[in-house]
Amino acid sequence: MTRETLLQEFRAMLGWRYEWGAAREGCVDCSGAFVYAMNRHGLSIYHGSNTIWRAYLTEKGAIDGEPPLGAAVFKNRASGREPEKYRGDGIGDMYHIGLYAGDGVVLEARSPEAGFVEGNLSQGWTHWGLVKGIDYGGGGTMEEETRPAVVTAETGSTVNLRREPNGPLVRRVPLGTEVDVLFTDGGWAYVDDGTTRGYMMETYLRYEHTEEGGESGSDELLSIEKDALWDVYNRLGALLGVRG
Repeated sequence: MTRETLLQEFRAMLGWRYEWGAAREGCVDCSGAFVYAMNRHGLSIYHGSNTIWRAYLTEKGAIDGEPPLGAAVFKNRASGREPEKYRGDGIGDMYHIGLYAGDGVVLEARSPEAGFVEGNLSQGWTHWGLVKGIDYGGGGTMEEETRPAVVTAETGSTVNLRREPNGPLVRRVPLGTEVDVLFTDGGWAYVDDGTTRGYMMETYLRYEHTEEGGESGSDELLSIEKDALWDVYNRLGALLGVRG
């Protein structure tokens, strides 16, 4: 996805309603605008400006002059207002996010009263960052890193896949389904089961570990067990005077 495409998606949101936690057509919040736009192009990003700042940027810094075109821009306030899991990391609260459109213009889902509007870079924006997965024309791109996992649970036959953490149900995924985990945060995993992407509680995932050289963890364990049995056989043979 290019920055030009991202900018087009954001411009198309002008006039949309603001709703906290929303990321759907006609209604988004500040980080939900990024979630909606990127999901439309097969990309994933966490719904939350603090996590985006900490985990989903390839380059970032304080605004000193004009940010790169298509960069995410943030408003920061002093430590103590950020989500509890980030308190004490010294970054503070990246409480609002928008998209820099050039010439001092910021596209943002501002508030329930204002909705999605054009703002100005001079209106309290403090930091910028290049978003993971966006092609900025020579920098800022990063391939999604996935981890294979299998859906599992002690009871039942399916696990819920949701549009967002604790959000609306997308579908029920059968136990044993293999998925790719795109990222995790706060006990939730954003997964791709081959047909749908959504959030699933991480406790219902068993990660498939692969060792270097292509041998899976289970194969490696089986090899270790065979070696151990062969060692026992040889020791018994030596005691009994048997030779293979």
